[in-house]
Amino acid sequence: MTKQQQGEETDHSQQTPARLDELTRANEQLRQELAQLNAAYRTLTRERDLLRALIDHLPEYLYIKDTNSRFILGNAATARGLGVSGPEQYVSKDDFDFFPPELARQYYANEQSVLRSGQPLLNQEEVVVDPSGKEGWASTSTIALRNDEGQIIGLVGISRDITELKLTQEALSRQNAYLAALHDTTLALISHLDLNDLLENLVSRAGELMGAAHGFIYLVEPGMVQK
Repeated sequence: MTKQQQGEETDHSQQTPARLDELTRANEQLRQELAQLNAAYRTLTRERDLLRALIDHLPEYLYIKDTNSRFILGNAATARGLGVSGPEQYVSKDDFDFFPPELARQYYANEQSVLRSGQPLLNQEEVVVDPSGKEGWASTSTIALRNDEGQIIGLVGISRDITELKLTQEALSRQNAYLAALHDTTLALISHLDLNDLLENLVSRAGELMGAAHGFIYLVEPGMVQK
């Protein structure tokens, strides 16, 4: 073995421990980074599960759609409202798969308006039909969903059932109409209208309240009714 070969062998023998130390440190660094990534993944998974549990317990319909108004994801309430057992049965579908065409066209037009303009549509009152075919009302808010560059990539919608509220409002409206009719009739009595004028007034007001075009009042004199 020449002196040159002996020198090279000595250099390699000196480099080997240093190289092993370097690889050991690199391996330890990778191990720590992997542990951090695993911890971050577990945290994200836990947060995702908590968020999923939260939105699935919301009574409101919460969903995300793409730019073609197709469902990307949503909560359990949305599934119930569409008459399916879970979100997997409406993902990639749209409102035309679940609602009458005239309603689906209305929903689609509203959503596409938001996607074009970027302006939110808040508390829009819409007629809805449940899986049994029963009509109701919902208040819907639609907001454009943007990516990091600000481009619109879809929409977020939240809708709540306001059928009971609308029925209550209609009942109050009818009650107010009855009170107004009673008030008008009382004023007519106070002003001593002619009997025929008073009866015509009563029939007219009753027709307005009941949505009837014609009405009659039968006057019964004492003794005409047989017991």
